[in-house]
Amino acid sequence: MTTLRDAAKGLRAWPPLNRPATTAVRAILRRPPEAVAAHLPRVGPVQSRLPNGARMRMWSGGDDWVPNRVFWFGWNGYETGESAIFWARARTARVTLDIGAHVGFYSLLAGHANPAGRVFGFEAYGPTAARFRRNLAMNGLPNVEVVQVAVGEKVGEAPFFHVPTGIPCSAGLAGHVLLPYHPHSVTTMVPVTTVDTFLAERRLTGVDLVKMDTEGTEPQVLEGMAGTLRRDHPLVIAEVLGGRDKEAPLRDLMTPLGYSMHIILPDGPHPRDEVNHDTGGNFLFVPPTA
Repeated sequence: MTTLRDAAKGLRAWPPLNRPATTAVRAILRRPPEAVAAHLPRVGPVQSRLPNGARMRMWSGGDDWVPNRVFWFGWNGYETGESAIFWARARTARVTLDIGAHVGFYSLLAGHANPAGRVFGFEAYGPTAARFRRNLAMNGLPNVEVVQVAVGEKVGEAPFFHVPTGIPCSAGLAGHVLLPYHPHSVTTMVPVTTVDTFLAERRLTGVDLVKMDTEGTEPQVLEGMAGTLRRDHPLVIAEVLGGRDKEAPLRDLMTPLGYSMHIILPDGPHPRDEVNHDTGGNFLFVPPTA
């Protein structure tokens, strides 16, 4: 049974069959059910028209949820509420930081939203960064740069936890967070920088937008960008992993700087007095100057 199932998956992912099949199913269904996207992942090129008329292009190997969502549901089919907020701010952002950029979805959005802005996508894991670079080359965005380092609270080197092969859906510096869900994870030593250090080395200011998804180390990333937060007051979208004891540190870091906190739901942001999310998701931190 397992052999037959694996053979069926391989046939389904075979590009000469997958591309016409996924294209035809999407044309027929228009808005397919979630089960279709889950069980018939796109393999090959993906493109979607953005609100300003530009086309975002990505490559889907059938091994990554993000371009698959874009193929089936459009540019904001992945993290619908977050992508809409991000796009609106990216249109005028002078500098955008995409920390834990994965295959570059948010970096590509920012690059298309504002060709005059500068975008830095931080992705430490080699195979994922390579897929990010491939996506970037498909879009021809000279204002976007892939930065292959991890981001934390201090400069140095650290073990990066990831699955042995492929494009991991979850990877990062927080082994205590990842190992319970991926017990067969391996580690690769990667360089680590801080946002404040990176910007100082580049002599950059004017950070207006930050997107963070670092699988449990978001408080450490914020500690390493304390100077940037005080100087530039960027809008921040940060993942919150429910039940990982990360909520209080995020609150304690952001509220003294005058930031308000909002949980991001599919219908938009909702104010919260505390950073809490039982199941995990993204929070919006709005600076006092916004």
